[in-house]
Parts: sequence; C-alpha cells; structure tokens
Amino acid sequence: MTTILGIRAYDPNWKTDYILLAADSQVSFEHRKGRITCKDYGCRKILRNPKIGLSFAYAGEAIDPIIAKFNENTKTALKKLTQEKINQEDISELIKKIGLQYRNTYILGSNINSNLSLDTIYYPFIFGNNNTFFSKRAKIYKNLFRVFAGTGQYFALESIVPQLTIGEVNGEKKYVIPTYTLLFNAFQGLNNASEKDIYTGGHMDFAVITPNRCTCCWNFARLDFNKSKPFSALLKETENKFKKCMPHLTGETLDEILLGC
Repeated sequence: MTTILGIRAYDPNWKTDYILLAADSQVSFEHRKGRITCKDYGCRKILRNPKIGLSFAYAGEAIDPIIAKFNENTKTALKKLTQEKINQEDISELIKKIGLQYRNTYILGSNINSNLSLDTIYYPFIFGNNNTFFSKRAKIYKNLFRVFAGTGQYFALESIVPQLTIGEVNGEKKYVIPTYTLLFNAFQGLNNASEKDIYTGGHMDFAVITPNRCTCCWNFARLDFNKSKPFSALLKETENKFKKCMPHLTGETLDEILLGC
C-alpha cells in the first residue's frame, strides 16, 4: 500500500551514471471491510546499508523497525541487510528471508564493487478457488532501467515516464537526465499518486546511488503541491542539511554532494 520507484539514468552535467529511488511515507491501517481507519505518515520505505552501498525501497507491509513487529528470522535478516558487510548474492537471499514474513515488492539500488545495479524482487499474486494470495516463490529481475511498484505506481508512472529522455552515451542507450530534473519528476509523480491513490501520501524520501556513493534523504518534501515549499527552496534546504549534518560528503551543490563528483 504505497508508491515506490527506481530509475537508472545518466547525468550529462556531471557525466556519471546514477540510480534514484523515491517513495512516499504513508502507512494505512484498515478494518476488515477495507476502509482506512488510520494513517501514519512517518514510515521509512527506503532503507540502506552504508557499508556496501545499498539502498532499497519496499511496497506492501511496513518493515520500518518503529512500526513493524518482526519475528526473529526477519529481525536477523534485516539487521544483516542494513548493517553488515555482505556480497551481492547475500542481498537476494536476505530479501527472500524477510519475504517469508513480508511478501512485499522490493526495489534495490546498489554499487557493490562500483558496479551500479537496479534490481527488483517481488512475490506475484496467485489466483484460484475464489481467493487471491501471494506466491511463496520470489521473482527477481536485475539490471533494470526503471521500475515502479505499489498501489499508486501507475499514477506515478503516467507522470514520470513521458518526461524520460533516451540518449546514447558511449554507444549505450540510457535515460539521459540531470539529477535535479529527475528528482523533480519523481516529486511530481509521487504528488500525482498522492492525489489519486488513497494509500499514498505523507512526504517524499529518496536515495541516490552512484558508483562511489550511496546517499539517502528522508522527509525531503511534503506530498502536496499546494502546501509544499517551492522545489528550488527544497533543494537548497536539503543542500544545507547535508552540509551541516554530513560535512564529510564533499560538494558545493546538492547534485555534486549526491553524485560524489
């Protein structure tokens, strides 16, 4: 019950590849008749492991440690996934272990060994006997250029995809789009989803992954065009936040800080 997205692109200004993950922050609580009885806007749907350059977003049930109640297997797997130095093969296996309790859709951006990869792991629906349930077997797709998930994914997609420009870089086709522009497109897409999907809302969180840096920003912007600050002011505010709280991240401007250029 959410909207998350991942897009791999090339920034022509800084001449570097990067991955953008973005998500809303709403958790919806329902009773048996399907009505929303309560909403929480403080859920982190993007988590990261700074030791290996991994960020991942999830759609489905909340696995924010503040909200969720984990069994021991999930708790152990999530701790390894977010706090320990692991290899690429371990990531998928740990996600599958978490999936035994939370059969969500996961979007992963990583730069292990400086190799950028945008992947998704999800549990497909199975229909039968007048009932619908999740498969116990996960499907994995690797090295994607874009992926959207959650109840509001199509509203985000219809806003963002028409603005993506394909270009050729060193003989390879890529989305060629500056980081600021893609951030704004993601902001527009999540706002569109927030307006049309009752399960999407709160604020926008995002992560940027490059071959040598993995940076997360939580509570970037309120998902309400009428009440949110101008986008330029949001960028400047976030830039100042990074410079104050994370001075080891070198860079004069926000895109330089995020991309590590």
